[in-house]
Amino acid sequence: MKKGIFVGIINLIFITLFFVSCSIDETQKEMLNYTNIKPVPFNGYICGYKNSETYIQLPFFLPKNENISVTDITKISLSNKEQNFSCKDYRFSSYRRSKIEGYKISTLSFRVNLSEEGTFLFNSLKIYLNDGRELSWKLGDIEISVVKETPLLSEQLSMRKFIINQSQALTYKVSYMNNTDRDILIKSFSYPNNLCNGSELQKYKDFGLKEPETGLNIPPHEERTFLVAFNFEHNFSETKGQFFYMLPFLYYEIDNQQMKMPAQTQATVVQIPFTEEIISSIIE
Repeated sequence: MKKGIFVGIINLIFITLFFVSCSIDETQKEMLNYTNIKPVPFNGYICGYKNSETYIQLPFFLPKNENISVTDITKISLSNKEQNFSCKDYRFSSYRRSKIEGYKISTLSFRVNLSEEGTFLFNSLKIYLNDGRELSWKLGDIEISVVKETPLLSEQLSMRKFIINQSQALTYKVSYMNNTDRDILIKSFSYPNNLCNGSELQKYKDFGLKEPETGLNIPPHEERTFLVAFNFEHNFSETKGQFFYMLPFLYYEIDNQQMKMPAQTQATVVQIPFTEEIISSIIE
């Protein structure tokens, strides 16, 4: 009888220890995940049609012994105090070692639905977890301008090729095809007025930039390449350790009518290289 009581007490101790251990593991897991994620400073200027989608990639740092998965997330939205633009198709890249010991880097990619016309300024990303918690990642300023789509415009002018100049991050080249039987005159690209004071355009007959041409017109049913340099303020262009997304409007003229459409250059990332000092400031 005493032996049976003793065995029962031992079993009870083991069961209690098991549940206490599980509880500690779950608490540690909850404390480890999400709370120490450090997103990279992120700004942007994004223009698009209503109900279109823009693809964004957001790098972040987290301790090497922590993880986050898309299975932990129920929804994501780009937010400010008054508006929310929902996001979808979110995923995380594979983790990579960072320059700071104890931390790794990953990228959260997602598509933002431009669901409302107007100009908006967003500064945070809301992440809703399946355990009921809500994370708020503070970003920089992301200006989004949304207009109603005019289907005719995409029939007149279409983007064929696009690439960033890696040696000059604020410069890119893009080629457009004139799908009409009339001349199209490229006028300018829009830009964030608080950071930039204009843009410079050069036209080429070829994408390799070997045949420069005067003027900014595209002949009927022909393709031309434009080298676009944005004149960002010195303080901005010299700031290190940030990401900037640039998707401007394109202004052009046809039959003496002024037109505006998204430049179709996708959401361009301007990446300014990280140093250990920059990474440390992000993590802290």
